[in-house]
Amino acid sequence: MDTLELAHDRLQLFEAAERTNVTVPETQLLTEVEDWDRRLIAKARYGALTQHYLDAIPATESWSTPNTQYFEPGETPDIDGLIDRMGHVPIVQEYIPGTEYTVRALYNEGDALFSTQKALRRGFKYPRGPSVYHEAVDIRELREAALAVLDELEWHGVASVGFIRDEETGEFNLLEINPRFWSSLPCDIHASVDYPRYYWLLANGDEGPFDPPYRPGMASHFLRGEAVHLASVATEQYPFVEKPSLPRTAAAMGWSMITQPHFDFFSTDDPKPFVRDCLNAVPTPWDNQSVSAEETESGDTSTPLSALFTALKSANR
Repeated sequence: MDTLELAHDRLQLFEAAERTNVTVPETQLLTEVEDWDRRLIAKARYGALTQHYLDAIPATESWSTPNTQYFEPGETPDIDGLIDRMGHVPIVQEYIPGTEYTVRALYNEGDALFSTQKALRRGFKYPRGPSVYHEAVDIRELREAALAVLDELEWHGVASVGFIRDEETGEFNLLEINPRFWSSLPCDIHASVDYPRYYWLLANGDEGPFDPPYRPGMASHFLRGEAVHLASVATEQYPFVEKPSLPRTAAAMGWSMITQPHFDFFSTDDPKPFVRDCLNAVPTPWDNQSVSAEETESGDTSTPLSALFTALKSANR
């Protein structure tokens, strides 16, 4: 449980990363920030909100992670109001422009068995957000930074370590660790790395060595997430990031599906998972307060299908 807490609590995680000389964004508790004359973001301190971290949460419940909030230079937030909305004292970080990456790894009692990497090419929202178009990559500095942090935590099992590469310095800044299988797992499957299979082998006593035939350059699409991305371009506005052209975004999306015809759920051989995923996204009267994990992280409180309808209506005005 101690290791899991280190992964969930971003303040403790960044302290561990600094011990390994891995770069982290400048981070403070909201109540400690004095200089608001720069681009900043506020986000949850914890990667999971449960009673273990917050006494107000019932033991049988977990709360959705609140949406990230952006602040322009000189914009001072309502501190008490933000704490109330977040449900706890959140952290505030410097905003770092750049591309997001994750390193996925399988560990056995503190030893890395193998790892892969993913670059976020498009997210749920046009600035960022959970990945909806992702490419397998192989960058030595990225791998070394992620494994250094996981080694420090004496990790066991699977993990997804998030970074952002500063577009000015080229440094990889640690963002978070997700101690679970990741939603873009099909990207690794397309790149010939079947994490569930190796995890099953490890759980059944096979400790390797494993040498999966990793194929960087393979990319995969989460189709309903791509629809939400288009809706974001058509209907939303975010600080810090220039809004892209809707026609150019749609053209780039179409071309990527031609050059990289690989999909997270959609398959002509077995279309049922894709159909089920779409049906799960259709709003109903009894679950209109339910929000998926991807949408919560990305700040999207509508369903992907309703977001697509909104985008289409907006584009035709």
